[in-house]
Amino acid sequence: MASDGPAPSHGVVCLGNDAVLDWVVAFCESVHQHDPDLPLTLIPFDDGVERTKAMLDRYGYDLYAGPMLAAMDALGERYFPGGGHVKKHIMRKFCAWDVYDEFLYLDSDIVVVASLAPYFPMLASSGAGFVHFATDMVQVYREGPLRAWMIGEHGAAGFNSGAFMGRRGDLTADGIARRAEEAADLRPEFVDNLEQTLINYCVDLSGLKQLDATEIAEVPVVAGALMRLVDRGGELILDDRRVPYSGRPVSAIHWGGYGVGPLMPYRKTFLRYRLAGAGPAARRRYRAGAWADQAGQMTPRHTYHTMRAVPYHLRGWLSARGLAKWHGSSAG
Repeated sequence: MASDGPAPSHGVVCLGNDAVLDWVVAFCESVHQHDPDLPLTLIPFDDGVERTKAMLDRYGYDLYAGPMLAAMDALGERYFPGGGHVKKHIMRKFCAWDVYDEFLYLDSDIVVVASLAPYFPMLASSGAGFVHFATDMVQVYREGPLRAWMIGEHGAAGFNSGAFMGRRGDLTADGIARRAEEAADLRPEFVDNLEQTLINYCVDLSGLKQLDATEIAEVPVVAGALMRLVDRGGELILDDRRVPYSGRPVSAIHWGGYGVGPLMPYRKTFLRYRLAGAGPAARRRYRAGAWADQAGQMTPRHTYHTMRAVPYHLRGWLSARGLAKWHGSSAG
């Protein structure tokens, strides 16, 4: 948060730009509603952040501008040669380790539904150097010798890189670049999931003590949008038979893999923050535009893939309620 005083010791970090402004607006509004004094810094995904910067200024939030941006872009070009715009810039997520002494990183396709304040004393008292919120090994390392070695020798968990906590300087630009170079011959055993496997690899080999937030008693849950959530007295509770930490309150919902639109799950929760402060006419225009955009996306190819996903979502709906076995890789 902009200030003439000393830099804040802890805060929230996200990644975004004008191309995902819908998500960023909802995310920042939700953080501000539940923790108005909590500092937040956005890492720019690229230079297209004019509207994003104006929005951040309204909240007193910061836009990261450190030299690590250029270093991570250079890494992205080496790691994904010819990979295009997204792959060039995706390594900027590593800049989270250059913002606050203690940070909570959250992807911008998240809304916060409760205070994030409990997480920071949890990190401080845990003795951990890294805390993750969801795991799914099949999204990180392929089955084989590398996965077995990373689990056996380094305690790899296969964490989702959309939400995690850490401390400034535990990963550095030079160290990340060295790890990426070392991993060149191992890439066939990496799942091609943008930056996620490399972040896991760097953390796994760092020697940092890792903890799963869901295994630390009584902390709220960062829930995936595929999970079943119920409203109890105005508080969202995870009520999903697929996960052992069902029954805990939820602090945030992560829509990883979903686009903004009228068919997204928990859309009312998203709109509560995205349209906060908007008048009735603006709300109607926004909703009408969302339906128009959705209709424009319904190409034969999109419809085909939507229909193919129906059995998966149906089994998820049933298994969340204990009515079927869950064979998916992750409920999140």
